[in-house]
Amino acid sequence: MSEQLSLLDSLSQTVPQADSAHFVVRESKRARRLFLHVVPPLSVELVVPKGTRVRTVEAFLNANRKWIERANAEIDRTYNGERSLMPQAIRIPTRSQQLGVCYRHKPEAHRHYKNSGDLLYVNCRQANMADSAKILQKWLISEARRTLAPWLYREAEKVGDVPKRVQVRLQRTRWGSCSGTGTISLNASLLLLDPALVRYVMIHELCHMRHMNHSAVYWRHVARFEPSYRDLDRQLGKSWADMPYWALAK
Repeated sequence: MSEQLSLLDSLSQTVPQADSAHFVVRESKRARRLFLHVVPPLSVELVVPKGTRVRTVEAFLNANRKWIERANAEIDRTYNGERSLMPQAIRIPTRSQQLGVCYRHKPEAHRHYKNSGDLLYVNCRQANMADSAKILQKWLISEARRTLAPWLYREAEKVGDVPKRVQVRLQRTRWGSCSGTGTISLNASLLLLDPALVRYVMIHELCHMRHMNHSAVYWRHVARFEPSYRDLDRQLGKSWADMPYWALAK
């Protein structure tokens, strides 16, 4: 963490966008090159290979100043207004369900949630997104574990490769992943996507259990179980923009 702060402090003295509230610098031992990307919901992240000189990073940032400005402007447009407010309802396409959300604010309240029919009660200490988002995220993870893990095992029976372990947690850059040890991780936010996209993520990760790459052989294996994978993959890439702020907030 100190190295991150040191690098960011050094950059902020000479590169204005490094001081932006939306800008994050991360040093990585695995990265082989400098690159920029948007990490939902509110950050432009610069990934820096370990040991890169500050001058090299400064030159890269200056060369990509326009891209960073456009990304920051897009973040401001996307998360201003209704998307930054506490939701009054949450749609769950995977269950064809919509829950109304009822907030109860008390300074001394124990932070928790309670489902009651088509209502979700959220007890929080402050009437703001920061406080309620934490509770809504706990609810989302709990509900996603109940729904996604059994669903993944059903798909695994069809694919013929069963994961050794399944994790369901909130992630901000991936919908799913498969480790070399046979663990599949699913993003709890999948619960908020169309079921066809959720199933595609599961097929995608299950096929990685046989092919830990994105080779032509891998994609042929995916196509056996999901012929429309190209279209679904494109839709999935655009789905980050549909995620509500509360599901992505730190």
